[in-house]
Amino acid sequence: MSTRSSETPSKSSKSDSNKEYDLPRANVFRIAKKSLPKEVLLVSDSKVAFSKAAVVFIMYLTAAAQDQASKNKRSTLMADDVLAAIDEIELSQYKEQLLETLKVFRKNQAEKKANRGQKKVQSKSDDTTEIESEPE
Repeated sequence: MSTRSSETPSKSSKSDSNKEYDLPRANVFRIAKKSLPKEVLLVSDSKVAFSKAAVVFIMYLTAAAQDQASKNKRSTLMADDVLAAIDEIELSQYKEQLLETLKVFRKNQAEKKANRGQKKVQSKSDDTTEIESEPE
């Protein structure tokens, strides 16, 4: 008699693969709670529902963004693909907010890069000063 255990996933492997797509429930719950009036309460199982819904949304948006990248004959997703996907899935009302968030992110990244460059230059000049001032 042959066993088919290798062909059918066990319950633990199913739950492990589901956990692979879990988002931090506390973060998702905090976002949901902030978007509701203070008098509205959320029960604890809504954390799971919101978390799973967020995962589904991310997967859906990712698929739409991948379609945009494919149309442009690219295999790498870019922010512009996500923004175009937002239009495609008919959530254009959030595009302006996303553009502003992206602008702030890019500005922060540029500042970090500039600061790293300054630190390298400073470090090299400090090393040079130490070498020049060493007694012979």
